[in-house]
Amino acid sequence: MGEIQFDAKTNLLSADHDKIFKRLVEDLRAGVYITDGNGQVIYANNAFAQVLGFISRYDVIGVNIIKELYFDSYDKEKYQMKMARAGFVKDYLIKLRRKDGEFVILSLTSNYIRNEREEIVGIEGVAFDVSDKVKLEDKLERERSKLEEIIGFDEKISRIRKFDQLFDFVVNKTVKILEAAQCSLMLVDHCQCELCLKGYVGLDEKDICKIKLKIDSPLVGEVAMKGNPILVKEWSRDIRYKNIL
Repeated sequence: MGEIQFDAKTNLLSADHDKIFKRLVEDLRAGVYITDGNGQVIYANNAFAQVLGFISRYDVIGVNIIKELYFDSYDKEKYQMKMARAGFVKDYLIKLRRKDGEFVILSLTSNYIRNEREEIVGIEGVAFDVSDKVKLEDKLERERSKLEEIIGFDEKISRIRKFDQLFDFVVNKTVKILEAAQCSLMLVDHCQCELCLKGYVGLDEKDICKIKLKIDSPLVGEVAMKGNPILVKEWSRDIRYKNIL
């Protein structure tokens, strides 16, 4: 890659103030905003408007961030308390509601605007969309937690002496590790040639008695009799097991 050439003769500050302001603020990729003392937006650049789901900066003017955009009242109170104590925040993570109802996580650096009498008349700040970064960090943290659960599985299970407690432990840990809504543990009943339900989470009590899995059915035979694990992503759409229940 060749070296980037700059025109040394161009004076970037020679333009009038309006052009400098437009280049520095309005065309900036980061969101810039100003609100009055009540939290109503009185200025925003396009980047700030678009991160909140608005088409242009003119669409977000007049929107009250405090009353309309906070996703969580606790977040709002926490942010306001921090601003009140220090007069500013730096790289502060906050969740706001987009125009479409979805949420966005912003990193805010903002401070109070004061008049000549040192009275607070508004807030100005810069906002960066860090939603993807935060979601990735949360996902990595969940995976780390799952790994810790798996590593400690053998040690914890060796302490259990009662079968009922063992079944419940296995089911609950499986639900947590797989982040599943439903889970069941079944053992083979050779006399009835079917699986017997021993532990479950998320199943409707009235449907439990209807669960009859014969060991000669495709899924049960493959798993219970042959010992081969099978991943079924969506039971209702998997034609291999359409008529199993």
